Amino acid sequence: MPQLEPDTAIYARQSRTSRTSYSSCDAQVRICWHLASELSYKVRDVYSDEGESSESLDRPQLTRLLAAIDAGEVRRLIVYSIDRLTRRLFHLQELLERFNRNDVELLVVTDPRFGGAAASRLMTNIVAAASEFEIEMTRERLSDARAALKRQGKRVAGRVPFGYRADSVSKTLTRHPEQSPIAEQLFELASQGIKPSELADHANSSQWRNHQNETGRWTPRWITKLLTNRVYIGEISNGVSFLPSQHPPIVSSTVFDAVQQQLANRIARGSSGWKRELIKPSNDELELLGILYCGQCDRPMSTSVSIRGHIRYRYYRCRSHAGGRPPCRGVNIAAFEADRLVKTVLSELEEPESNHSGFTMFWRGLTDQQRKETLGELIERISLSYSTKELTIQFKVELDSIITQRSPPEPIEKQGR
Repeated sequence: MPQLEPDTAIYARQSRTSRTSYSSCDAQVRICWHLASELSYKVRDVYSDEGESSESLDRPQLTRLLAAIDAGEVRRLIVYSIDRLTRRLFHLQELLERFNRNDVELLVVTDPRFGGAAASRLMTNIVAAASEFEIEMTRERLSDARAALKRQGKRVAGRVPFGYRADSVSKTLTRHPEQSPIAEQLFELASQGIKPSELADHANSSQWRNHQNETGRWTPRWITKLLTNRVYIGEISNGVSFLPSQHPPIVSSTVFDAVQQQLANRIARGSSGWKRELIKPSNDELELLGILYCGQCDRPMSTSVSIRGHIRYRYYRCRSHAGGRPPCRGVNIAAFEADRLVKTVLSELEEPESNHSGFTMFWRGLTDQQRKETLGELIERISLSYSTKELTIQFKVELDSIITQRSPPEPIEKQGR
């Protein structure tokens, strides 16, 4: 039986997308095809990655090629030069090992003796190392160029802040005719002591469009981030510091500093002179954070602390702004009251479901400390209906197995002789 000719494939790559009808990939494929014709090789397929960097092996056509190699569909590969595969030395080693593992013959047009001599392999590794060194040097030069531009007050790249728009060529920021008045008004109101949550409500009720050109989606967190961004006083970020920029400021330094003072004072007033710290539950109080949900909006409730004199009271409140929606007004419950409700319901519960037998006996047999430790393992979520003070408890699907693992083994009765 005559020996079948191995399936041959051609791979080409160029870093940039060509704007002309004839690209570098086309030239590489033509040269590789000419070599295949001279050697009477039948080309099975052509894989061409246009506009793909050599920094990564995650390229569409290269991924297809490697899949075909692993499937045994390609036994010979032709490339114009080795750097068309990769410029990274460790990536080259990875590819060569993969080719050897699948008995794939690699032909390089610019290096006909590739793979046939030790000196050729050595030169290939040297070329790959030099290419990698060139990439690193280019990266360093670009970094130095960006730093020099920033020292001149020029913007390099990055997300365009709300209130500005960027020139497509110079990247310079200019005031956005519709957004900049909104940003200016937010700073003006914040300097007067208006809280970010109130600013979000005002922006949503005024139907202002946010950075994504949407209405009704303003949140206190995003507004706080905007109010602390020094780009609005004509500065640009330079790592951990800021430098004067050439773009026009939207607010003055006086207004900006007043806003920062208001934000700092708001935090100070909230702590009443106390050092801010995490208020943990008391020794016998259940930790419901993460499993307690508001029954009205179905969003998780968070903890807050009210300080009266030297006494700190812990509460669970609905104050999530997820999805741009305001929190449910007035929905809060003291931590000790929520703890009492949950303990009462669990203690008086007959059985959560017919197939969850043994829960009541298991729960009643736990100490207060053991209940604190196992609550999060047993319960998926607790929904609080604030108006009726009713709880809906959803147990975890694997409740039976958890109870079995946690329950102590039954004592073995000794048999008399």
